[in-house]
Amino acid sequence: MTTEGPALVDPRQTAGLVGGFAPGAVEGAAWGMVGRTVTVHAMSPYYEDAFFPSAAAGLLRWEWGGNPRTPEGFHLSLWNGATEAFVPVDKYTGRALGIIRIYGTNVFHGFCSLAVFLEEPDSGPRSGPAEALWLVASHLFADQGVRKIYGDLTESTFERFSSGSASLFTVEGRLTDHHRTGSSFEDKVIVAFHRSTWEELASGPLAQVRGGLETRQGDR
Repeated sequence: MTTEGPALVDPRQTAGLVGGFAPGAVEGAAWGMVGRTVTVHAMSPYYEDAFFPSAAAGLLRWEWGGNPRTPEGFHLSLWNGATEAFVPVDKYTGRALGIIRIYGTNVFHGFCSLAVFLEEPDSGPRSGPAEALWLVASHLFADQGVRKIYGDLTESTFERFSSGSASLFTVEGRLTDHHRTGSSFEDKVIVAFHRSTWEELASGPLAQVRGGLETRQGDR
């Protein structure tokens, strides 16, 4: 089965799609994937600068993130072992919703991993994070030949995708109290998304992306 990936556009030609996005942000963004409620941009120096204060404060402290105290340290930790990184931007508010980072890619075995930190939009449709993940997954399956995507989600991020009508993730593990968020700790939930599931959904339930992605508990 051949399924096409998301359309790639130059965000400088689609500035109207990102609402209140500052002109400098659009100019600094790399090519992106456009959905109904979000535009997913490739990581750029502009976004690295924008996310650095959150990273330095420990709010983006993942396996890759550490707690960098300098922009250079954040850059090195962000790209250590990574092949791609993306920033979903809400079309209605122009607000960056977080980071999706691709790492641990193994071309021979056909898998990669995602580190995800996403927040819901302040207003408008709430489906942006789910749509962003779908667009990035479609890019990986259709354009990169991946057959299985692993995801490392914080508990709070995972909960945003744990209910709904479309089955997407298989939960493959959980590390308790693993991720520091501010002064508290969250579980890390390890999930997998299979190419076969994407192919089934690409022409069916998720042909038009909607929010609330249901998880499947170890059914593969």
